[in-house]
Amino acid sequence: MSRLPLQTIDSAPEASRPFLQKSQSANGFLPNLVAALANAPVALETYLTVGEINGRSGLTLAEREVLQITAAAIHGCGFCVAGHTAVALKKAQLSEALVDEIRAQDTLSDARLDAVANFTRAVIATRGAVSDDALASFKAGGFTDANALEVILGVSLATLCNFANNLARNELNPQLEAYRWEPKAHAARTRPPRSCHSPTGSTSTLKRSTPTRRLPPGCCRSSCRVVLSVSACRIRWAAREARSPMPSTLWPLSRSAR
Repeated sequence: MSRLPLQTIDSAPEASRPFLQKSQSANGFLPNLVAALANAPVALETYLTVGEINGRSGLTLAEREVLQITAAAIHGCGFCVAGHTAVALKKAQLSEALVDEIRAQDTLSDARLDAVANFTRAVIATRGAVSDDALASFKAGGFTDANALEVILGVSLATLCNFANNLARNELNPQLEAYRWEPKAHAARTRPPRSCHSPTGSTSTLKRSTPTRRLPPGCCRSSCRVVLSVSACRIRWAAREARSPMPSTLWPLSRSAR
C-alpha cells in the first residue's frame, strides 16, 4: 500500500487534474506513480513535461528505455523497471532476452545499447563526473557529445520518478503485474577509511594560527566512518578539545554519512 495518497481525477488538486486526464488517456489506466505525483502538481507537471522533452532527444526509443530501466534498477525502483519493461517490449520492440539482460544489469548482446547502459551507470555512479575513458567509450559506440548530455537528461527524469516511487512505495498497477521486477539483495558495501576532511583519504593537516596539528585519533584515523568538510572537522576538533559535546547540528550529518 502506498505511503502517499493515490489521487484520482476527482480527488486530486485542481492543478493536477488536466495532467491526470492526459495520463489516463495515454495509458488506458492511471499509473500509481502519476497518482502519487498528483499530490504535488508541480512535481507531476515536471515529470510529464520533461518526459515529453526527453522523447525529442537524439536517442532512440530503445536507447531511452535501456537508460530508464538501467537507472531504475540502480535506484531500486521496481515500479519503474516494470513500467519501462512494458514500453521496451511493446513499443521499442526489444526482444525478451535483451530486456532480461537490461533488467539483470548484465552485458547486453547489442553493443550500441550496452554502451548506453554502461554510460548511464557511469553517470549515476560519478554524479556526472565520468572519466575521460568512460566518455570516449560512449562516443566510440557511435554517440555524440549531445547524446552524452541527453543521457544526463534521461537520468534526471529517472531520478524524479524513481525517487518519487521509492518515497511513496507504490504498488504495481494490475496492468503492470506481468512485468514485476524485484531488486537483488546486495551485501552492504563498505568504503575504505577516509579522512574526515579529505575526499582522497589522506590525513592532511588543518591550517591554524597555532602550530599545525593533526586531527585527533577519534576523528581522522582508520576508525572514522564519517566524511565531513574541513569546517565541520574544525568544529568537531574544537569541541573535543574543550571536552564539550559536539554541536547538535553536526549529528544529522554524521548519521546520514555512515
